[in-house]
Amino acid sequence: MSKKEFDLSHFIPYLLNQAAEKSSRDFENIYKIDFGITQAQWRVIANLGKYGTMSSKEIRLKLNQNKTSISRAVYALEEKGLLARKTSEKDRRYEELQLTADGQKMFKQLGKAAITHNQSIFTALGQEDAERLTQILNRMIE
Repeated sequence: MSKKEFDLSHFIPYLLNQAAEKSSRDFENIYKIDFGITQAQWRVIANLGKYGTMSSKEIRLKLNQNKTSISRAVYALEEKGLLARKTSEKDRRYEELQLTADGQKMFKQLGKAAITHNQSIFTALGQEDAERLTQILNRMIE
């Protein structure tokens, strides 16, 4: 590709976005249809399941998403009995969020589904390429 000529098919941000969207759509069938939650709700559950108690702000910063979508996800998860919030003892201005027992159960079930989904990607790409891609993506994130 000539450096003077723009080619979308070689533009890394575009390709990353397209790959992420495709992979996310495939996994969406699981969390949306089987569990009745949205992408934002899945991401909140995944982070609370992995990191434990967090504030909405911590989740938002980790996910790089806007305040409104996280607030809506938190509210919906609380309404479904999957998430509980309490005022922080360290700083009364903040609420701490954590998964309820039902939320933990869903996290474990979705975790198993995520492992299966991820393995299908590894199978499609081949183990070596998938591991290399994982390393490259982690380097880019850093």
